[in-house]
Amino acid sequence: VGTFQITGGTSLRCTGSGTSDFNASASNATNYVWSLSNAGSSSINTSSGMVTWHSGFSGTAIVSVTASNSCHSRTVTRNVTVSAPPNGSYTLSGTSALCSGSSGGITLSDSQSGVDYTLKRGTQTISTIAGTGSALTWSSSSITSGTYSVTASNGVCPAITLTSQWTIGSTTPNDIGISSSAGGFTDLCPGQIQLFPTNTNSVQSWSGVDSWTSTNATVNIAAGQSKTV
Repeated sequence: VGTFQITGGTSLRCTGSGTSDFNASASNATNYVWSLSNAGSSSINTSSGMVTWHSGFSGTAIVSVTASNSCHSRTVTRNVTVSAPPNGSYTLSGTSALCSGSSGGITLSDSQSGVDYTLKRGTQTISTIAGTGSALTWSSSSITSGTYSVTASNGVCPAITLTSQWTIGSTTPNDIGISSSAGGFTDLCPGQIQLFPTNTNSVQSWSGVDSWTSTNATVNIAAGQSKTV
């Protein structure tokens, strides 16, 4: 029996019922016997090489064929990787509202290694991150107000869109009533910090008309507050 290999069939497939037709041809062979191992409840026709896949199987199956004649025999194998679709139950969370011109973040609760996750706002693709087996976070200037979704693809099964979505609303800046001889602006979004320039490197002593004081080098004034410094 001469050297030969398995032809036809597949080496990659997505979990699900169906069939794969494997073939082989060896010189001087008069008989072929097929077998299937590590394939759960899937089965193979030992004469034809037709595999019938069980709908719940995932993993690496081994298809084997032995070609023989009255004197010799030779066996070859092929590994077939059967991949389950990506998990679609992970959830999105993130920034709830943004001021115009600000950017936020979106977090996926978990991920799978070998799966790519693509964040979209509507139909616009933001970016793709490879799964790590733990939570993923997108954070960039491209994340603005809008409704976000994630598609997941393992390169074998059809890509899926996770059922979870996340909407980032918009908000307007708060007037915090800043007046300062050092200058500054009067509108801040939540989480922003106003820095006041000074003419010295020493720590400043700050005070306000409402008995507020601070000796911190950086003064944080929260949205909704009014300070005269």
